[in-house]
Amino acid sequence: MDSRWAKVRIEALNLLKNEQRLQQIVRLIGPDALPDSERLVLTAAEMIKNGFLQQNAFDDIDVYSVPEKQIQILLLIMDFYTKSLAVIKQGAPLLKIMQLPVREEIIRIKTSVPNDKLEMINDVKSHLEQQLGELERTYHKVAVV
Repeated sequence: MDSRWAKVRIEALNLLKNEQRLQQIVRLIGPDALPDSERLVLTAAEMIKNGFLQQNAFDDIDVYSVPEKQIQILLLIMDFYTKSLAVIKQGAPLLKIMQLPVREEIIRIKTSVPNDKLEMINDVKSHLEQQLGELERTYHKVAVV
């Protein structure tokens, strides 16, 4: 088993626990009352549920995933969360992050990347770096000015 699995699994579980706590607040006062950093928790938890935990037994690719693919997907979702949080702390609005095409790419990995072509996940990683990097550069300039 991949040595990264235990760590990323704990991080994902903690994020899902945090999401449960935030959902109680959302039910009472709505999501708009939450700061972007906490709404990002809701977004990342949704990505974990839809892009990692949920499985489609009728999809030829998603019917079975090798453990390495599962690890890479979860690592990528948590990487998305961590890097997005850093960009939000620089002043980028969550809306800009939600509009990034890579978010949907990450969710679709389970159905678009076959078990024998895991190198395709590296393309999604590159898109993540590129798209969040552009946001980071934009809002870093704004923060410096």
